[in-house]
Amino acid sequence: MTANAFKEDREKCFQAGANDFVTKPIQKTHLLNILSNYLTATQATTDPSPSSIKSSLEAEQGFEDLLVKYACSLQHGLDEIRSAVTKQRWDVVRARIHEIKGTGGAFGYPSLTQIAAQIEFQLTCENLDDVNVLLPQFEQICTAIIAGTRQLPVGEKV
Repeated sequence: MTANAFKEDREKCFQAGANDFVTKPIQKTHLLNILSNYLTATQATTDPSPSSIKSSLEAEQGFEDLLVKYACSLQHGLDEIRSAVTKQRWDVVRARIHEIKGTGGAFGYPSLTQIAAQIEFQLTCENLDDVNVLLPQFEQICTAIIAGTRQLPVGEKV
């Protein structure tokens, strides 16, 4: 998985031993279709639809653990952003927002990616009033994602 979508990047990945190539932002249907090509016969279902594959993947303990770890890192990033806003450390805010924009797409949260991209753009333009208007929406989306992982039946929670 990469944000680099050029033909040369794709070729380098295959030369390095990659089996397939997925660019960010992740489109769930595309990712699930690719994953279906690599599921073993015991993992495969009679229904190869993306929703069926997604259900199979979500049933795997490792996937749920990964979501919980993501939510923990999202909480940490949100805390860092809040602190940086208070200190007016806009460089730190921009760096954390950029990270969350990418990971939000990778984990299939397009609303998180979209609001993070808007904030990143406003930070680049130094429109801090607009940033302050967008941040509560960003926090609301982050909080909903974090709360959703608390319902997963896995070990350590956020």
